Amino acid sequence: MRLLDVDQPSSLSQKIISKFRVVIVGGSVAGLTLANILERYKIDYVVVEKHATIAPQLGASIATLPHGARILDQLGLFSRVEDVSMPVDDNENFGPGGVALGPTEPLGDFLEELLGYRMRFMDRQQILQVLFDGIQDRSKILTNGESVKIMELEDGVQVALKDGSIIHGDLLVGADGVHSRMRGEIWRIAGSETSDYPVSELSRSIQCQYKCMFGISKRVQGIPDKKSFKCYHKGRSYLCSSGQDGKLYWFVFVKTPEITVHTIIPRYTTQDAEDLAAEIADDPLFQDVTFKDLYKNRMSCVLVPLEEFVLETCFYKRAILIGDSFHKMNPLLGHGGNSAMESAGLLADLLKGTLDKNPHPDNDIVKQIFLKFQEERRPRTTHLMETTKRVQQMEILESPILEFLQLKFFGQLGGEYLGPQLAVSSTSAHTLKYLPKTYRRGVVPLDEEIKANPHDRPAIATALWMGVMLLIALCGRLLSRYLGLVPSPHSAVPAALANYLFVTAVSINGLWIVESYRSNLLFSPLFSAIPFIIASTAFGGQMILPIYFALHIYFTRKRSFYHPFPRAINPWAARALPVALLITYIPSIFQILVPSRWDGREYLPKSAWGHSMVHIALPITLHIGKLFYQIGATKLTVGQLLYSTRDMKYLSRFFGMILVLSSTAHLVLISRLISYADFTAFKAITAPSLELVQLVSLTASIVAWCCFTIWDMRRVNLTTHSPLVVLFGRFIACILIGPGAVLAALWQWRDRELEHGRKPEID
Repeated sequence: MRLLDVDQPSSLSQKIISKFRVVIVGGSVAGLTLANILERYKIDYVVVEKHATIAPQLGASIATLPHGARILDQLGLFSRVEDVSMPVDDNENFGPGGVALGPTEPLGDFLEELLGYRMRFMDRQQILQVLFDGIQDRSKILTNGESVKIMELEDGVQVALKDGSIIHGDLLVGADGVHSRMRGEIWRIAGSETSDYPVSELSRSIQCQYKCMFGISKRVQGIPDKKSFKCYHKGRSYLCSSGQDGKLYWFVFVKTPEITVHTIIPRYTTQDAEDLAAEIADDPLFQDVTFKDLYKNRMSCVLVPLEEFVLETCFYKRAILIGDSFHKMNPLLGHGGNSAMESAGLLADLLKGTLDKNPHPDNDIVKQIFLKFQEERRPRTTHLMETTKRVQQMEILESPILEFLQLKFFGQLGGEYLGPQLAVSSTSAHTLKYLPKTYRRGVVPLDEEIKANPHDRPAIATALWMGVMLLIALCGRLLSRYLGLVPSPHSAVPAALANYLFVTAVSINGLWIVESYRSNLLFSPLFSAIPFIIASTAFGGQMILPIYFALHIYFTRKRSFYHPFPRAINPWAARALPVALLITYIPSIFQILVPSRWDGREYLPKSAWGHSMVHIALPITLHIGKLFYQIGATKLTVGQLLYSTRDMKYLSRFFGMILVLSSTAHLVLISRLISYADFTAFKAITAPSLELVQLVSLTASIVAWCCFTIWDMRRVNLTTHSPLVVLFGRFIACILIGPGAVLAALWQWRDRELEHGRKPEID
């Protein structure tokens, strides 16, 4: 064997960091992206690619998304990507009969406005060529160099090639794809050296339950530029997108009869592809086009299994895996190549940060780099993989329920619902730390650019806070039953309590309605206030309010609630809120606040929720008001609709009205109690009654909610207040202005802090 010395003079004018070398196996998207970044970071490297050319034509396509486009832009390569790719401007969804499920959605406008970039399709060969052209020192790229064995991993790395050459360096990066030879070598060495390395578990995590036939065809007549299509059929789905030079990129996703694992995952032949094409030839896609129309115009086509996995461990000693060798996901949403670029960027940043301090890191330091990389990449790539898997299950209409939801609901959603979902996969993405932030920005900032530090709430914390709320609900219910309490006979003080509870219910109802307009709660039980209003009538608000809080805690446990899901509600609904509140409740409130209604034996409701029709009237009136204000209004973009502050002034008025109303009712009650010189009212109000139990339970729920809100806002860096101080302060506030006013004030403060904490703080 001869030793291939990669320590050769560089054509770069910049000084390369002394002697430290990174050996990159695989001229993939991940490998070439890493090479580009390392070159700009002045870190020596060599890329070893088994093919004769760095960008072979394999008949595959790739789409860039905003999180990949940012890295390409920082490298100065995105303008070249724009030259060779076609953007997706419009998307349309079709059902099994080739019938459109809804109007064409301007997907490109959504993405560009929210995140700065459109999705763009091109040949995989073309993006590899762009990445290769971005490298100045081409001597660092070795082709026809199939890596067959890792010789050394202890204090350096040595990789044997098929031709007998040996590549040596300080660190090995396996970027050689889903069927990674380097992954197998890492497992071989680790398995022979230690029993603690989970080789068997890692291999079993590589699973396959879908196959994909993808290809490039000449576009059939009637398919315009810049358009993508999705077509849903039982057991399979289609994705098609226009490309340059009259091309059409297409994918057929088919569920396999069983899940296969690692070595028993099938490999498909050309005949397998022909058989599948014949089976699905008559599937209607769109506009009188069937699959056979695409297939007969094909320029290239291949059938492959779709492995899906994110390895629990992606390194051993001085070797690490990136890209598809570490995390492989279904290509349905286009995250694979973009995630590979992110992984390359993070690894390069960690290396530069370390090498700037220590040019010769020992094994322990290298291990810390790899652990940090794994810790940051596993959660994000796992999330992307699982999200794609769920979408795939929907689009192949996997079950009758999913078929109904996809064809009747999800397949018809507009941009105001799709936009935030697209933002979730992008805002937590990695950008290059040591290159200028020259990428384009949309109205939704990245996580790293904002004051808030959004991240998932720990499951144990969510369970504990939910437990507190459910315990309050249970205690209130049991106490009422144990004491055998019923609504009190008509008398002055219980009447005052019941009327006071009615006003508190107005506050609670109003806040339920505001939350029902949050787009991030659309797919939760909180999307409408009406079920909670009805349930409160049947079971009492003191039981339903803490249950609502428990549900809210559960459905806001993900990082996306704080960012990037929008805080804003529909601006026309926000504008209608104050008016709807006045129209709905003024007659009832007037009856309650006149003195006779506090002193006499008759009072308005039999309980706080006794006039449920009054409460139900608020969401109905609000909806009518929203429709009224929309008449003739200027059409707003998705960004203006979801991420502006147009709703803030109306929400402030609404919260302010509730605060004044609730605190006034509280002060009236207190003044009436004080007016009784013999304290008979005080004795009456403290006597066990259903109204008293309701008030105590509601107050306990609201105080607990205040503590949770402060704790959660503090967790994501939106406040520095102490929950204990808040507990004491809110308890005193409940005495001074009442629980309804406290709840309104907290909600108003929370909205203001959420808006402030999501603003970009760019240097």
